[in-house]
Amino acid sequence: MEERARLSEIQTPLPPAAFAELLREQLSAPALDAPSPGGGIRFSGLLPFRSLPFRFIAVLGLEAGAFPRLEPEPGPDDRMRREPRRLLDRDRRSEDRYLFLEALLSARQFLHLSHVARSPDDGSEQAPSTLLSELIQVIDEAEGAAARGLGRSAQRDWLRVHAALPFAAERFEQGSSSVAWRPAALALRSGPVPAPEWPDVVAPQARVALADVQEFLRHPGHWFVRRRLGIRLEREFWADPDEEPLRTTLGHQTRRLQELLELSLAEGEVPTSPPSSWLDLGTLPVGLLGTRSFQLLRQKCVETLELAGPELGDTWRAPERVLAIEGFDVGGRVVHGRVRLKAHSRILPQIHPDPGPLLAELFGLVVAALSEGSDKHLHVLFKWRRLHAKGSKTGIELPARMDVHADAAAWRHWLDAVLAEYDSAHRQPALMPWRAAMAAWHWIEAGSSLRLAAADKQFRQEGYSSGEHADPSWRLLIGQRALFADASAGHRFLEHTERLLQPVFASMRPKGAGADAGAD
Repeated sequence: MEERARLSEIQTPLPPAAFAELLREQLSAPALDAPSPGGGIRFSGLLPFRSLPFRFIAVLGLEAGAFPRLEPEPGPDDRMRREPRRLLDRDRRSEDRYLFLEALLSARQFLHLSHVARSPDDGSEQAPSTLLSELIQVIDEAEGAAARGLGRSAQRDWLRVHAALPFAAERFEQGSSSVAWRPAALALRSGPVPAPEWPDVVAPQARVALADVQEFLRHPGHWFVRRRLGIRLEREFWADPDEEPLRTTLGHQTRRLQELLELSLAEGEVPTSPPSSWLDLGTLPVGLLGTRSFQLLRQKCVETLELAGPELGDTWRAPERVLAIEGFDVGGRVVHGRVRLKAHSRILPQIHPDPGPLLAELFGLVVAALSEGSDKHLHVLFKWRRLHAKGSKTGIELPARMDVHADAAAWRHWLDAVLAEYDSAHRQPALMPWRAAMAAWHWIEAGSSLRLAAADKQFRQEGYSSGEHADPSWRLLIGQRALFADASAGHRFLEHTERLLQPVFASMRPKGAGADAGAD
């Protein structure tokens, strides 16, 4: 790029957007200079190593539409592509077919060809490249076999169809294992999990542990997997152990902001430099990028604390007390457990939590308020907004403090609804992915069909990914089936989630309004 700038003799600095586009173009262009084909393993496109013999050749990414490459759409000024193709004109698809043939002929002992057979978004089947399909057909004809489709058969010992789900037993039988998924694979070795259904009403539990109900609310999927299958899928077990802060992703920023907020609340002021533990552990990138990242985190921390107000810091530094609940009656059930309080308050310090942790904290606080007979408060550090229309900036939002009045009858109705869901979940898993529910209830004016579409889209984006919000419990419970088997299941999902989220919706106020009242 430096050589190109010198030859152009242009002295005007490029704007950042133009430089980023140029850099993206350079990085995406295939390398034309073939590296030395010495010993070891070489990674390259097909073009640099064309016609060079290798003992083992593996060609990856043979999906339909990806290879052979499709011709890009002609631009408004691209007259060459708009006119009919003439003799000796370049044909990208024909070039790719010839490169594929050269790769086949260059393999001396072993040839490995693969494609992604299922979509990483929703698990649906994906077709292989036409070149791969044609090669399978040629091999079948050479073996004297009739057309057998693209599936594995006894005659096709050269074809492997790998398990699509990470907890499939065959993944571990083939010698490749994952620490995160091994407990699930061992537990499921005896047979598949039956297809989940929405629960029927069952007899209520006589004695209910407060901590167990809170665990159910935080994550119904994890709770069911642990109680029924004996599998613990904690976050630290499926996170990437080799993750390094080479770039500041949203997940990195959220975790660092969380730590910085807690440190600021404990010390009474926002630190002006990164904590020493961050420097020792390499939490932030080195150099200017790390300095800039901390400055942005500090600014966000200051803004968050200003919105929360000085009362939050006083509550955080108040002495903690433990309220023991020996036997609190809720509709014939006896709830027992302990609630830790700062005076008469609880603090939920998460920046971007799902509704689950919020409901779990709220459940414990309501039980404490009703059993002790005094009002309680829940401080939150995030803003869950519900907008009037997509793209608008008006609507209602969760206040920085939710008040629980001890004499409010609505709280007892909500406790009954929560415990009814808890009782039912002992039979069948409660299919309530909270992030999907959050997406479903984002727009106030949206109808049920739009809510279900938003929930399904959110679930498909996270249910089969390996990103920041990947959730293994739902993949374990429903496999590759859709979240909503039919319309009735979708409407029951909306009904159940709305019942559980009712106190959250009732506490919301017009955007920017103060928090001076709770559910009543």
